[in-house]
Amino acid sequence: MEKAGVAIDRKQLEEFGTMLAQRIADCEALRFISLPSSVEHIGESAFAGCGTLQEIDIPEKISEIYPETFQDCVRLRRVGFPQGLKRIGLCAFENCSSLTNVQLPAGTKRIGKSAFLHCVNLTLRMGDYVLTAGANNPLSVFERVILKNNKLR
Repeated sequence: MEKAGVAIDRKQLEEFGTMLAQRIADCEALRFISLPSSVEHIGESAFAGCGTLQEIDIPEKISEIYPETFQDCVRLRRVGFPQGLKRIGLCAFENCSSLTNVQLPAGTKRIGKSAFLHCVNLTLRMGDYVLTAGANNPLSVFERVILKNNKLR
């Protein structure tokens, strides 16, 4: 099965400037995306509404996923997180109902309010912690997770 995707080089990112979020958010046939390792941040709502997006590997230089970055990516099923990830913004993966397993790097310190709202089939792993969504324990009630010295608080 051939993948439909797009690769964006640094020059294109610079040309898009603040329009990167709008341009990507209007995607229709995007199933996977390969961003170059030089990318240091992905704008707020950059992939919001990309209903066909299924896979993305987030470049290693990214330490924060901004609010609503992947909101409403209902077919998103795999995200490769960078080892240096520290924060996930509010509603970053809201309504990503196809996400089933997420492994966050050990250094992740903060997960924003509603970051995984309505991800009803999700198992979220953070170091030794495993949080599972379901009827009795929905991640939709996740207000905020802060890790200090690898401990939930």
